[in-house]
Amino acid sequence: MKSLFLVDLPGGYSTSYEELLDQLRQQQGCNLILRASRLLPFYQHLILALVNDLQVYLVDEDFELPPAIQDKENTNVLINKEKTAKALQSWETLQESLLNSKATLSLFTSGTTAVPKQINYPIGRLLRNIRIGSKYAAGRWAFCYHPAHMAGLQVFLQALLNHNLLVNFFGLEKSLILDLLGRFRVSHISATPTFYRLLFPMGQIYRQVMAVSIGGERSSPKLHARLREAFPNARLYNLFATTETGTLFASEGDYFTIPAAIQSKVKFVNHELFLHRDLLADPSILGPEEEWYQTGDTVIVDETGRFQFAGRKKDTINVAGYRVKLIEIEEALDQIAGIQQYRVYGRKNALTGHIICCDVKLLDPELSIPTIKSRLKEHLQAFKVPRIIKIVDEISLTHTGKIKR
Repeated sequence: MKSLFLVDLPGGYSTSYEELLDQLRQQQGCNLILRASRLLPFYQHLILALVNDLQVYLVDEDFELPPAIQDKENTNVLINKEKTAKALQSWETLQESLLNSKATLSLFTSGTTAVPKQINYPIGRLLRNIRIGSKYAAGRWAFCYHPAHMAGLQVFLQALLNHNLLVNFFGLEKSLILDLLGRFRVSHISATPTFYRLLFPMGQIYRQVMAVSIGGERSSPKLHARLREAFPNARLYNLFATTETGTLFASEGDYFTIPAAIQSKVKFVNHELFLHRDLLADPSILGPEEEWYQTGDTVIVDETGRFQFAGRKKDTINVAGYRVKLIEIEEALDQIAGIQQYRVYGRKNALTGHIICCDVKLLDPELSIPTIKSRLKEHLQAFKVPRIIKIVDEISLTHTGKIKR
């Protein structure tokens, strides 16, 4: 029986590991700029680039390339036939070649200035977080992230290097996701809080799921409780990762602990997370004299030194002279039964600086805007209650599947 590598219903195909090797053997070259529009060709070119120790650029479908690398677009470079053929003899030789690759993956992030920054990752740095061995051989992964971003790359490498199945869930409707979750007996899911919230209510529990991880956005105890109900046999992990660093922190609860090995390289200044340049995949994004990287992530630190992410620094707005943290409003919305998803944001106003707005997607169609406002007033001061609340059919998301601010 063939071992499946990828099931991609949007692409209209499924591919086994045997078929993947055959497809790779037929390639004469690979592109250096990889746009994540079609999943299987994206992975084929990525694997060939890794085998050939190339520098490859991973970008969104509509990303405007920096002028310095625009001429690489659609450039197909010849691969080393002897080296590639040796790597593609079998699955075992491909795995060995990938683990010994000297390739560089270049990703792009807008950072805090909205100016795209190129982050160069030696593949070995990404592989440090990949667990390989017989205990991971039976994994069946739901693929829920954008393939050209850090989290998507880590799921891809974890599955590929353990000969696991990847089932593409990214961008699918809830009913199809739940069908695939059961049909392919998915055992591992890694996704954003937004992704998980849009699956509720699920209508059943999935006992075959062994691990559930959450990353990319602020989570909440309420979401954790609902996930434990839906996946009663799964270990629940909360992850923090950035394009600049890869995965740094993991916990099985709401609070993170700084690992002993990097305690001197992490600090909090005015409730904001700073990371030492040694933790960066590409320290050149800092000036030569700069020692600390300002992440823009705000935190809540308890008396033991553990911390919880509270959102982005830019998610604090001015309302008539008051500083309002959008997380406070989100936490209050979490307490209202009947709301599936929400988007809280500020709209500029000449008189007050900003007015607070909120879009909500309902589970309970009987829940009204006056009722929502009334319940928010039970938890919030009056100036923190959104002035404008809209009930919407869908919440605006970014192309990576996160809530759009």
